Amino acid sequence: MGRQLLRAATSISANIEEARGGFSKSDFTFKMNTAFKEARESNLWLRLIRDSGLMGSTRMAGLVRESEEIRNILGVLVGTAKKRSEK
Repeated sequence: MGRQLLRAATSISANIEEARGGFSKSDFTFKMNTAFKEARESNLWLRLIRDSGLMGSTRMAGLVRESEEIRNILGVLVGTAKKRSEK
């Protein structure tokens, strides 16, 4: 689980960086959507680690909450980018 979490979590920032250098609005949206998907996956792995009891629930609660905030921010960003590209 730890390796999967590391892969997904580091992919978030890599895709955001790629989006910032995107060639077009659609490229930006695609990369941000990929970051959003990786944020969802990271949240899944954090919840699985929390629920399995591998780490203390107090520590994991904060990490899960932060990952949800990141996921939600990226979700709104992707939604806004999609709406703007439809115009």
